[in-house]
Amino acid sequence: MYPSLTGCNMQWSVDEEEEKLNSVFYNELVSSYRLIDRSKLGALSFTFWCDENMDDGSKIEQTFGRNAFQSVPAKTGLYKMAARILVKGSDDSTEREAISLKYQVLAPETAFVGVVKEDGKI
Repeated sequence: MYPSLTGCNMQWSVDEEEEKLNSVFYNELVSSYRLIDRSKLGALSFTFWCDENMDDGSKIEQTFGRNAFQSVPAKTGLYKMAARILVKGSDDSTEREAISLKYQVLAPETAFVGVVKEDGKI
């Protein structure tokens, strides 16, 4: 069995904040989603790093440039899945509403329930 990697993080070039993963096991699948403007695609990169490889104490860092990414057709549903994750993770109601409307996913600000009441009928 392989030891875990410690102090792991990942970051997209389009974000200022790092996603802290802490400990990650070898061959563990981690995921991160971003919806970005087409204008930012040319400079897109993604970096994954860990402060310490418990096997030999070395630092691990891998950066994936624009050529490592592939275009995904909208019909796959991945856009909606990523948008839903962004809505769930946001505390900003304005941001949630904007994402919800743009990508047609439900958010607390855009969800509603309709009730039809007809007199004398159950």
